[in-house]
Amino acid sequence: MHKKEANYSIVVLIVMVCIGVIFFTFIGGHPTGHVVFQIGDEEGLEDKVKDFVNRMPLTRYAGDGAQVCLLIDIGNNEVYSFQIFKDSGVIDVSHSPFSRYCSNDINNIGGEDFVIKYVDYGSFIDHYNDPTCEKFIRGGGGKDFYYLPSEFIMDGGIPVCNDLFRERYCNAVAQCITNREMHIRGLDCCIERKGIYALPSFFWDVKMLIAAIGVLLLLVVLTGGLVFHKIKVAKEAEKTKKEKLIRGQKELEMYIKDTKCQGFDRETIEEHLLSIGWKKEDIDKAFEKFM
Repeated sequence: MHKKEANYSIVVLIVMVCIGVIFFTFIGGHPTGHVVFQIGDEEGLEDKVKDFVNRMPLTRYAGDGAQVCLLIDIGNNEVYSFQIFKDSGVIDVSHSPFSRYCSNDINNIGGEDFVIKYVDYGSFIDHYNDPTCEKFIRGGGGKDFYYLPSEFIMDGGIPVCNDLFRERYCNAVAQCITNREMHIRGLDCCIERKGIYALPSFFWDVKMLIAAIGVLLLLVVLTGGLVFHKIKVAKEAEKTKKEKLIRGQKELEMYIKDTKCQGFDRETIEEHLLSIGWKKEDIDKAFEKFM
């Protein structure tokens, strides 16, 4: 009897161990975002990078001549770097075994437009599985990856928006953010400025437009509603102006919140916002939200 009970206890113990192994393997394994790079998967990593950059907004929608260096820290003080170049609409990816910064060096001497460094292999896999605009708009401060100093990124993460940037990357930027967001982030060179030639075709019938305005004004004057109409329009304009100011202040607060989370100090953020046209009193008011 004791022998049977002993055998039964051993069976129960074996079953519990098996359940524990299964639970750890399928449920309690590595947390999301912490996938570990396996030695021998170097070729597989390069294939992933090639697939990734063809889906990533920054390179997918970039123009010819775009040059990006992608760095992936796989641990043990080892970094894999990949040179990305776009020509004739085709994105070429090549492993750079002789430099941790592709053709750039640690002093930012080189020809890379952007140098993107993932903090670990798991963070790269997260973006590989979901290469959306949001990842690159909110990222870049070290949570998943860094934008290192390069041709279009100054120290502190401040973008350089010039004619060359517009030629290569404004199309990619336009896929991800609005003109208002471009202004907040210092990307004014990408803002599409539409003039009179962009008006709908019916606006070109000047005679009909003038006639319509004349009739409308005449009716307003004859009914004695001109003054009332002007007051109403003024109130609506004031209301719209206030709403725009509120929205602008909220967007400013959101930008400050994001950049503070990325590790930028107030002086750097304030200097950048002043340089793109924000008033100091508005900046101070926005910072008060986070005091």
